[in-house]
Amino acid sequence: MKNSPSVFEEIKKVINEYKPKKIVVGLPITLKGEEGEQARKTRKFVEKLKEHIPDIQIVFEDERFTSQMAEKDYLKYLK
Repeated sequence: MKNSPSVFEEIKKVINEYKPKKIVVGLPITLKGEEGEQARKTRKFVEKLKEHIPDIQIVFEDERFTSQMAEKDYLKYLK
């Protein structure tokens, strides 16, 4: 996502509509458990997001292996 004002406005609209208690953001950690360039970009985006929506909690979730877990669950569902 680009850090454009319209992105933050769209996120605010969704928050106003659904009224979540928190936002969970996937943090792309490397397989070695380190934060790479994309993780740094994600953290920077969240810092900007906090400026636009300061009253909601934003937490990070390690997203390693989430695609594989989702695929596994999906394949179970198909059976």
